[in-house]
Amino acid sequence: MEKYKCRFCKEEFEFEKVQQFAAHSSNCNCNPNVISKTRAFKISEKLTGRKRINGVLKLEYILNCQKCNKEYVVKITEQAYNKKKYSKFCCRSCANSRIKTEESNLKTSNSLKASEKFLSSQKKRDDYYISIGKSSKYSNRKSICEVCKKEFDYKWSVKTCSKECNNYLHSLSRQRVIKERGTDNFNTKQESFSYGFLNDFKTDSRLEQAAIVYLIDVFKAEKIEKYKNILNFWENNNHRTFNPDFYVKKENEVYIVEVKMKWSNNSTHNYNRTIPYKKEALQKYCDEKGYRMIWLDFDYDLEFYKIYQKLRKQILDK
Repeated sequence: MEKYKCRFCKEEFEFEKVQQFAAHSSNCNCNPNVISKTRAFKISEKLTGRKRINGVLKLEYILNCQKCNKEYVVKITEQAYNKKKYSKFCCRSCANSRIKTEESNLKTSNSLKASEKFLSSQKKRDDYYISIGKSSKYSNRKSICEVCKKEFDYKWSVKTCSKECNNYLHSLSRQRVIKERGTDNFNTKQESFSYGFLNDFKTDSRLEQAAIVYLIDVFKAEKIEKYKNILNFWENNNHRTFNPDFYVKKENEVYIVEVKMKWSNNSTHNYNRTIPYKKEALQKYCDEKGYRMIWLDFDYDLEFYKIYQKLRKQILDK
């Protein structure tokens, strides 16, 4: 350690290296060069209205995040802004995410297919099958679509040739699950409801309970059961299924009852969107079987709406 005396502040310091003393002298508050530089910055800020950060003139820019479109502020020099050397995202989570489009996915796919690693592995695979006297395992392999039975190029774990066929297969799978386990295997929690001649009757909602009260008291139904059959219908090119709510008998007539609140043409909810298709499918089914259809909603009978509101009030009061 050596002692040094600053010629500006007249104080003594101990430093290991002379560079440390030089750093103090250059930035000493009593150094006239430091004072004049600070004054120049203050005058510049006062005249231009722009503040300097660490001696560098930086401006505030309000930008929009490329991911979430949220506004954020950056403090950078005008030169850096013109060269677009600044963050394009408002936070790290947005910066780490990617905006994927069909064009970007295709570009990534083509890039990977053209990579040396992919081509070398493909060549090794083809060479192996040629060496044992067989063609490449996947070069001409075809699969049969489980829905339409058409041939398509093999893809691992893919069972259908198109999105429409895949939706149809998914719909059939859901139909099979409903037949095996009933509707209580989904998110809806069923409750037991007793009223009139029904004891511990499984219901999916308060609306169904109100429908039971209406069917017994107003409609004078003689028999009510959960309907077990599943109906199929098409929404454009997509296959759908649904399970009507009740099988009802009155005076030797059979009624198939579907319970709903109220359909609105302006609603964008997915559940509301399929109601016209369901109604048409149920009417067609009843016509074929000689049954009668009841689409029990608030427009069907105002008394049903009153029963539903009364039942809700009783439950809320508890």
